[in-house]
Amino acid sequence: MLALSRRLDALSGARGVAYWAKKMIVLPIGERMALISVTAALFDARVTFLALLVWGAVALAYTAAGRMARSFA
Repeated sequence: MLALSRRLDALSGARGVAYWAKKMIVLPIGERMALISVTAALFDARVTFLALLVWGAVALAYTAAGRMARSFA
């Protein structure tokens, strides 16, 4: 996982697509508000809540995998 992250950093340069994808996957406040706004405008509250839960679970898995990879490396 750590090697893949470093390889993506090397390929994408300083501010490439991979850089921003890695920043967005952890669901910071701006992306969280965008997710809430878009899903609330297009769907109902249940879809908004489920989208937050799913994206939050993905962010948790990504962060935990990265931390474990760094601790083992």
